Amino acid sequence: MKNITIKTRVTQQQGFTIVEMMIALLVGLILMGGIIDIFLSSRQTSSLQMSLSKIQQNGRLAINTLTTDIRMADYSACYSDLSDGVENTLNNQSSFAWDLSNTLQGFNDVSSSFTISDSVSGGVISGILEGTDVLVIKGMTDGIPVSTNPDQDTFTVDETLNRFKTGEILIVADCEQASMFQATTISSSSGVTTIQHTTGSITPGNSSASVTNSYGTDAEIARLRSTVYYLKNDADGNPGLFQSSLTVNSAGDTTVLQENQLIKNVENMQLQYGVDTDSDSDADVYQNASAVTDWKSVVSIRIALLLISEAVALVESNESYSFDASAFTFIKDTTPAAGANRKLRRSFTGFMALRNRTL
Repeated sequence: MKNITIKTRVTQQQGFTIVEMMIALLVGLILMGGIIDIFLSSRQTSSLQMSLSKIQQNGRLAINTLTTDIRMADYSACYSDLSDGVENTLNNQSSFAWDLSNTLQGFNDVSSSFTISDSVSGGVISGILEGTDVLVIKGMTDGIPVSTNPDQDTFTVDETLNRFKTGEILIVADCEQASMFQATTISSSSGVTTIQHTTGSITPGNSSASVTNSYGTDAEIARLRSTVYYLKNDADGNPGLFQSSLTVNSAGDTTVLQENQLIKNVENMQLQYGVDTDSDSDADVYQNASAVTDWKSVVSIRIALLLISEAVALVESNESYSFDASAFTFIKDTTPAAGANRKLRRSFTGFMALRNRTL
């Protein structure tokens, strides 16, 4: 038999060289860097868009809130002027919260030590941002016609909605007279709500158990709205728009100024007041609060707000904005002020006429 020899060929396998591996790593790093750059850019764009959307939403809400309240400032039903001739039966009649000598009032570029203190109503407003403006609005709100005034300390209205609460300060007015008092007892029965005001252990309380004026069905009874708008830092150290307004405490025996934050991240608020100098119900000049000498002649208000983003590092470098009174808006500073940061900022402006002084 013939031997058969099978020859096999062994092929030697080789790996990547160091040069090839370095090239592959370099290409991978370049690709990875591109992907990371795209991701970071996308995230920055998304954060910017979300912050801008939030600023726009907060700005519109702030302007709408202030517009609604300002337009209804000094509302007095058909009575001519709450700052003139209202019968006041309250104790401590000059207390800030229910002093009606100015139903509209402002404070311009307040200092860091500025406060509104009202020990009677238990309200002390402090911590207001330096260089910002403060607005005070008072008037009647949520009114309803009087159904009867059976005696000098009782009113009735035809509803059982419990629109008013014991302890609230109320105003009743017709076209010739008005009276202010604190409700001491409110009860409802058979579709009728009875409101009484007497003396007693309630704050501020009534100095008299009755009013001297008598009212018919042409009168309206409403709660006193006394509201202060201002800017201050919240618990997280971020600036915001705050409101303090008259509220009855949980015990129902004291009317207090209660503070609430309305809008976050409002950095500045500036106001100008349209003053009617010729009694034609139109504004002839716009002035800062410090220049207004007769608040009864104010018929409109211009407001400018500067809102900022909550997120940081949204703009390329530190920025700050200052108020330009002539243009009535906020302008970016050429040289950033102390405390400047990289937050996004947007300016909002609004114009509001005081309906009750222009009709």
